[in-house]
Amino acid sequence: MKKLLLTGLLSIMTTSFVMADEYTFEPVEISTTPTTTSSSTVVSEQENDIQTIKGLSAISEQNSERFQNALLELDSVQVDLRDKLLDYKNQYAELDAQYNKYKTERAAMKKIVKQTEKRINNIDKRKKQIRKDMI
Repeated sequence: MKKLLLTGLLSIMTTSFVMADEYTFEPVEISTTPTTTSSSTVVSEQENDIQTIKGLSAISEQNSERFQNALLELDSVQVDLRDKLLDYKNQYAELDAQYNKYKTERAAMKKIVKQTEKRINNIDKRKKQIRKDMI
């Protein structure tokens, strides 16, 4: 077992030595040329940037005015909806009051009907008893 391990280790070392010889580092020359910038191009670029910023600020002012108008419109719509909601709540309260009124009237009428039916049934029972007694 030891011999097998030693031969494997020896073969790995020799192959790595041979492979390392193939993959040597070769430096590459990179030529750097100094870049020259003139101050006039930098100044003209800055002026262009300033002009675009001014244009953007004018556009942003228009957009902010549009947003303000949109917010005012939304506020007016919200006020209208709240008014409608109050109207709907009032109508609901009226309907609810009518419902409760009819509900109590219905309960009272149902009670009267049951009492009347009870009286009729009592009269029928007594009539039957009287007929039985007559016979």
